[in-house]
Amino acid sequence: MYRKIATISSNDDIAETEAEYIDRFGDVPESVDNLMHIAHIKSIASELFVSDISQKDDMIVFTFDKIVSTRAIVEILDDYRGKMMFSSGNVSYLSYKYDTDILKNIKIILQKLLKLTLDCKDGV
Repeated sequence: MYRKIATISSNDDIAETEAEYIDRFGDVPESVDNLMHIAHIKSIASELFVSDISQKDDMIVFTFDKIVSTRAIVEILDDYRGKMMFSSGNVSYLSYKYDTDILKNIKIILQKLLKLTLDCKDGV
């Protein structure tokens, strides 16, 4: 089961894994649910070259090995105006001031950034 969780790369994979877990073991504990979402987050982060995600006070900090799309960064900063900042130098990072559920916020931001990145590649 843990191998299957480690390969989660989409919301469909989460739903499928949850259904399998319920079939085999019953209700999905919160810790297992969180593990599934973390596996999905890791998959998205890898696609975006995010090398680290950390929390500092009320900020989520995404550290990048490289920037996939400058345009996507500009667009997400515009979408989260006043709550997000970007810094580029030797290390590039995106900081987001969150107010609730950190895991949910991380996933939403990464999914949005991935969508913007893919849209930019497609010329949208």
